[in-house]
Amino acid sequence: MPERKIAIMGVGNTLHKDEGVGIHVIRALEKGKKRHEELRDVELIDGGTGGLLLLKLIEDFDTVFIVDAALGGGKPGDIYILSPEELSQSPDSQRMFSAHDIDLTYTLQVGRELGMQTEVKIIGVEPKEYASHGLNLSHELSNKIPEIIKTVVNEVKRLKTNLK
Repeated sequence: MPERKIAIMGVGNTLHKDEGVGIHVIRALEKGKKRHEELRDVELIDGGTGGLLLLKLIEDFDTVFIVDAALGGGKPGDIYILSPEELSQSPDSQRMFSAHDIDLTYTLQVGRELGMQTEVKIIGVEPKEYASHGLNLSHELSNKIPEIIKTVVNEVKRLKTNLK
């Protein structure tokens, strides 16, 4: 049985503080990837604010975990794990992941309509400051980076265990 191709993609705009949390997570993972044996064969992708261009980046993978800022109504740093279907069924789906030029829900829907087979899991993080300008995360989200990374690593580990 061929090994599944897995990627972790961070998306967001690092010019708008917490809106760039996905990119900050990818950068932290790149620095510490050697500490996580589970990520040895996992590709890390900086998706920026790619909109529909994200589809080209993920189409060759079997599973992609997307880390993004999520306006879910919780406290800054709250972590949400959702499938695209769960996200689209949320009453706030139009608002939850729409800090980019084209929201993530719409992008993934277009991908499905075009026949994209990639399994996507979304790891959303509640931002504190996402509309103001600034290169750094808020103190609350900066302190949550280790917990977000632990969540991502655990999700990859769970997927690999379920595939055995």
